[in-house]
Amino acid sequence: MERIENAECYPKLMRKSDEIIRRVNPFADAYKMMWEMEQQVLQEERHEGSENVTMHISDGRLHISQHRGRYNVPKINEIAMVFRSSCGIPPNNRDISIYPRQRELSRISTLNPNCDPMTYTLFFLCGERGFRINQSYSELQFYVHCQ
Repeated sequence: MERIENAECYPKLMRKSDEIIRRVNPFADAYKMMWEMEQQVLQEERHEGSENVTMHISDGRLHISQHRGRYNVPKINEIAMVFRSSCGIPPNNRDISIYPRQRELSRISTLNPNCDPMTYTLFFLCGERGFRINQSYSELQFYVHCQ
């Protein structure tokens, strides 16, 4: 609630949202690590004279057709994801890097089914997978992903 972006938010609603997310979202255990990553990036940004850091999480789940070693995914939920944007909106042409603890960063495709739940936590509250190639979608589902 200390962030300026949250100044007009209702504290009770924010606390309740946090409580629900921690109860139902499989990524919730990684949030503390994300805070650490955010602090590190903010410190680097202050050094470079930039600002506006947004955080997202990956649980490392892969589509069944992907090889598990492809992204060197850890066996536990410990990845933070950062994108830099002046307006806080994820860019359309995302080059997504994930930052595992004590490992080199890796990149994931925007077509990775975990990209949507990492980027839009409130839309994928329970961490369900997002858009998938070769998946049949209704017209409504298609337009939800286009929003």
